[in-house]
Amino acid sequence: MEKSNTSTFAVIGGNGLIGKEITNILLSKSHTVICIDLEKSAITHPNLHSIVFDITQFQNFEDFLHTNFSEFKLSGVVNCSYPRTKDWGASLSNISYGSFSENLNLHLNSYTWISKVFGDYFSNRKQKASLVNYSSIYGFLGPNPNLYNDLNMGVPFPYAPIKAGIINATKYLASIYGQKNIRFNCVSPGGVLDKQNPKFVARYSNITPLGRLATPYEAAAPAIFLLSEESSYITGHNLIVDGGYSIR
Repeated sequence: MEKSNTSTFAVIGGNGLIGKEITNILLSKSHTVICIDLEKSAITHPNLHSIVFDITQFQNFEDFLHTNFSEFKLSGVVNCSYPRTKDWGASLSNISYGSFSENLNLHLNSYTWISKVFGDYFSNRKQKASLVNYSSIYGFLGPNPNLYNDLNMGVPFPYAPIKAGIINATKYLASIYGQKNIRFNCVSPGGVLDKQNPKFVARYSNITPLGRLATPYEAAAPAIFLLSEESSYITGHNLIVDGGYSIR
């Protein structure tokens, strides 16, 4: 992140739980933010530009980028979007192949293709940049069924291959675009507080070394580091933000 007040960052999924925190942190540091989401941002700030785009239409993202970003000089991008089907969360025994396949297409393919498009975008401009994708600890861990017993919640089956794919696609792109000084990294949060069932919160906290879930701010702040010049020699990394959950 440059020290001047003119750095501009795009946040895809900027209206979401983590996206709003990323947007607010960047704005608090006097940076310009382009929020890309299904609806206009509710945040009011002179340095915020809100652009409506449905990333499930990712095949059109290159045209969208060239149409809407000509006036901006981007320094970096964060993708923390969460596209999914209406039946998202169906149990393993009830999920259909169609739903499974569509969710991989909407979520994994949108992340990876948009990352590739941005890689080309910065490469063609001979411009250094930092891109951050959001994955999850469930991109490299299996879920603990004991956390969800007797609760109407769980980890949807497509979530695991989606998040694993994002991690490794990020590494692939980091390897290819690194020679052009374009960095790609991931943030993989563990549980983030979002009005979950208190029983789940207690169970998760009990087996986590720091004894609690992350706040949305704590899940967002690592992306700011990965955008910044303080992380200028970090690329292809999956930054795990889970309070130690995955070490046990």
